[in-house]
Amino acid sequence: MDDDFGCVIGVAGRGEFAVVASGTPIVHLDAHRLLAISGSHQNRARFARTMCRRWKGLTGVPYPDTATVAYLARELLDRGHSVEALVVGYNQAQPHGAVSCLGPALPRGQFLFGAAGRGAEACRAVLRRGYRDTMSSSDVIELVESCIAEIRRLGVPGAAGEFAVQYVDRWGAAPVGREVRETMTIYRQMC
Repeated sequence: MDDDFGCVIGVAGRGEFAVVASGTPIVHLDAHRLLAISGSHQNRARFARTMCRRWKGLTGVPYPDTATVAYLARELLDRGHSVEALVVGYNQAQPHGAVSCLGPALPRGQFLFGAAGRGAEACRAVLRRGYRDTMSSSDVIELVESCIAEIRRLGVPGAAGEFAVQYVDRWGAAPVGREVRETMTIYRQMC
């Protein structure tokens, strides 16, 4: 059995930041945009390699979120990559965090939260129950951890491993380790 089809979870909070959690490596498209991919190892690697190579050829021009998502969706669907993905980022032109879904079975557009891969439906149920417009960064991280706990409780294949959690806001993207989450939350709220 292939346990590489990890779940990816994205949540935007208060319009000021976004958080992404993934059981698979997270790709940095630029300082304010992250790509979390779910699929088999080979398909994820091929899609990530293609996107990084093509994205680097496009850099120098700041693309709005809608153009970024449209470009990635076209690449995903036109080239037949068998993956689902979330683009999580912070739009500096219109300051807000956003989550966009990519995949043949996922809705298109920008959302306050999203999930893809194995266990995505369980995560979306937790997100629908727990999401509030006024959530702080620590609340969002706690909600993401609740999603991870739920898919582990259900025994979803691939959920037993470690999840990478990253936070993105106007300062850029940064990994969120278990030991630094409280410190980062306090720092972000002070600024």
